[in-house]
Amino acid sequence: MLQTLRNWFGRNVSARTPPTPDQARRAEATARQDRADLIDSLHRDSRQLQEQIKAASDALAGSTTANERAAHERQLADLHGALKQKQSDLAKIQGRI
Repeated sequence: MLQTLRNWFGRNVSARTPPTPDQARRAEATARQDRADLIDSLHRDSRQLQEQIKAASDALAGSTTANERAAHERQLADLHGALKQKQSDLAKIQGRI
């Protein structure tokens, strides 16, 4: 039992060498690029949702029956909710919240 604890301690708490300056720079650059890619993705998703909202609004305006109208209103509500979530995620990533 004691040997198991020593082995675990040696693997998990042993002195690790700090990253070299080059490794630290690469890690920082990767983190920045990942964040930028995520922001771009959220912007793209938001634009797509806005386009879908426009199309659904146009379809709602052209609805002739109550069932069509209700379906388009539900779709619009879902799209608005998804857009609000994407914008919230984007604000968090960009540090606005």
